[in-house]
Amino acid sequence: GSIYLLMIIAARSQRWNLARSEGNLATEVGNLLRWPDESAAGRAVTETIIPLVSLLAQSCPVNLGQIMPVWIFQGLHAPPETSCCDLVVSDHLFGQILFK
Repeated sequence: GSIYLLMIIAARSQRWNLARSEGNLATEVGNLLRWPDESAAGRAVTETIIPLVSLLAQSCPVNLGQIMPVWIFQGLHAPPETSCCDLVVSDHLFGQILFK
């Protein structure tokens, strides 16, 4: 679902707001998306964001090979045709990316 969430952030031009935020906002948002609580923000995640991501995944299926170069898949033991909804493969894929 994270690929679809990034699509939503990009479509709403929210990338800069998240990148320029103070402190650990990106981490806090990520944690809230993984483990929504009973707060207003947590309810927004479960009632709005998760259903929207699910709708996007059903109506606009995306394979990891459509957004990543093919060479990345060499060590993953997964084909580029793997769905972005495959959380095991996508988590492993993003865990392999080194940020400088």
